[in-house]
Amino acid sequence: MHSRFATNGLSSYATARTIKPWQGGRIIPGRGTSDLHVGQSVNDIESVLGGPDEKRPLADQFFYVYRKQGIDVDFGASRQRVERLFFYDENVEGHSRRPTISIDGIGFRTPKTKVINVLGKPQCEGGPVRVANRKKTWIYYDSGLQFDFDSQDRVIIISVCDPKLNRSANES
Repeated sequence: MHSRFATNGLSSYATARTIKPWQGGRIIPGRGTSDLHVGQSVNDIESVLGGPDEKRPLADQFFYVYRKQGIDVDFGASRQRVERLFFYDENVEGHSRRPTISIDGIGFRTPKTKVINVLGKPQCEGGPVRVANRKKTWIYYDSGLQFDFDSQDRVIIISVCDPKLNRSANES
């Protein structure tokens, strides 16, 4: 006995869902960008960025790492909602591409002096600290923005969080 499968309407190859690379955008302090922001769910992030290159638990946090897009997403201990977004310059912490983002003319490789001239004096500052084989410094604003700088004081990481989440940590 010979059986036949009904194949009407089926394609002969599997179609994978493709997501275009994220185009970037203007950073909104304490939020992120218009389509990638604090408070989004895991599904929301995957619909914008696709599946991560790596899912990384670290202490009480959980990260999606997008090396080819220059982005890390911190879901915090809840593992359900975005608590912080990290945008990396290329060749920083294993990221191969920088996203196209900016805030008031500040982007990657912007000098620290310009960041402070544009945004004012930060509420918190640290460094230099040694990370791998390089030194870096950082500044934090109560608006939920943090900038990390390389040894030449140029922006290499921009992170965004809801400022309400960091108030208790910064007040202690």
